[in-house]
Amino acid sequence: MFEIAMGEVSVVDEWEVRLSGTGLSDGEITFAGLADLAEALQALATRVGRHLAGVVGPGRSPSAVERATTLKFRGIAQGSTILQAKIGEDGVLGEGLEHRSLNAMMEIFGGAARDEAPGWVTPQLGQATVSVLDALQAISTTCAFSLPRQVGPPIQFAAASVSREVWADLRVPEPDRRADVSVSGDLDLVDLRRGRLRIRDAFGNDVQLDTVANVDEAARLVGGQVTATGEAVLGARGQVVSLVDATVERLQMPSWTAPSLDGMDFSRTPLTGGVEGVDEDEVAAFLELIGR
Repeated sequence: MFEIAMGEVSVVDEWEVRLSGTGLSDGEITFAGLADLAEALQALATRVGRHLAGVVGPGRSPSAVERATTLKFRGIAQGSTILQAKIGEDGVLGEGLEHRSLNAMMEIFGGAARDEAPGWVTPQLGQATVSVLDALQAISTTCAFSLPRQVGPPIQFAAASVSREVWADLRVPEPDRRADVSVSGDLDLVDLRRGRLRIRDAFGNDVQLDTVANVDEAARLVGGQVTATGEAVLGARGQVVSLVDATVERLQMPSWTAPSLDGMDFSRTPLTGGVEGVDEDEVAAFLELIGR
């Protein structure tokens, strides 16, 4: 990971980027350019935080991830145009998610300078990196990222010269699949024209049904409980993410027959007399103890 010098109080959540060749006076940047760069950097920070926290798939980020990866603009300084920023919450010490996220972002910028994506970078992070490079190219000829107490020189590169293919060519690994998997739950409508439905199981998990085989019949079951059977596409944790070519049927509740009371002997008197080996004095002492 990217190295910084550490004191007793961590300041790794502070960082800055120096923009050169902006075509403007030192210390100036257009609102449009700043907005595009801020949006791209925030998207990258959020995706890095989600990756480090193990959050996969679509959906809103957990609040802890959002708080830790929120970028804050602190000001502009002269000397070309220097954007000063922070990440995460104030007063966080140690190697929290904000610090690890910023270190990972600096590692990505270092990879951009070398035209080499770090091995842990996902396709989603690669896409976000390309957006940052495009935003930097639109407002500067060169840029330099640095941290307080940084060991070594700033990370410097010309965004226009950075290879996009290094980041765009990252491939999503083919997901694991399992045949003849059944999932039960409430059926929701997603896109009837494309034959896509969705099941929400008893634990609140959503399972997409792609290319439903009997979509017309399944459409009449929307809103009810069903069982879908098809080829399962598994997620990173082995969970069922979707079913392909699924067949949907109304959920059949198991039949239940009340137990028969015939032949049971109700004439026997229940056992009385307490527990064998325990006398009344011991029972009294126990009741006094628990009554305190």
